[in-house]
Amino acid sequence: YDRNHPNVASDLHTLADILNAMGEYEKAENLCKQALGIREAKFGRNSPGVAESLQLLGNIYRSTGRNSEAEDAFRETLKIRQAVFGDQHPLVAQTLTSLGFLSSAMGKYGDGEIYLKKSLEIRQKTLTAEHQDTTASQSGLARVYMRLGKFGEAEQLLSRSMKAREKVLGTDHPRYAAPLLNSMRQWEDIRRRKVSI
Repeated sequence: YDRNHPNVASDLHTLADILNAMGEYEKAENLCKQALGIREAKFGRNSPGVAESLQLLGNIYRSTGRNSEAEDAFRETLKIRQAVFGDQHPLVAQTLTSLGFLSSAMGKYGDGEIYLKKSLEIRQKTLTAEHQDTTASQSGLARVYMRLGKFGEAEQLLSRSMKAREKVLGTDHPRYAAPLLNSMRQWEDIRRRKVSI
């Protein structure tokens, strides 16, 4: 393959994703931008591969505290994915989730709620109520509800999320235990906040 082949872009993207997970953000960003450049040159701006690289670039920016750049990358990803896949696709939900978490981290809880609710709606329609992405959306939205003082809604979402995880994984699975501990902390936080009101 030559240096500008789409398979090279895929490999660069995968390596950038791994480096991002390892905390090697500068290297990850450089490789991701290379992959993005190749994909954009080969397929144009409005292509699934470009959106995939923009999503990863947004994640890298978020990891390094460059929130406004992350927001721009996620918004562009969302625009492309909606144009390519329509409004009700799991990849659209992925980007909405990223925007929701980012907005919440920036203290924009109302925006976070809007993005995460839409993501949850899409995931409930296109995946299943028990799918790990659906339960992750429920937990994320519950955290936003807690920040907004919507404790009843938060508790309901956490309860649904845990019941779905238990149904799929069973109570002895490690991927059930970690979110359970997290949910228990969130429930305790809900109860503390209810008492303090």
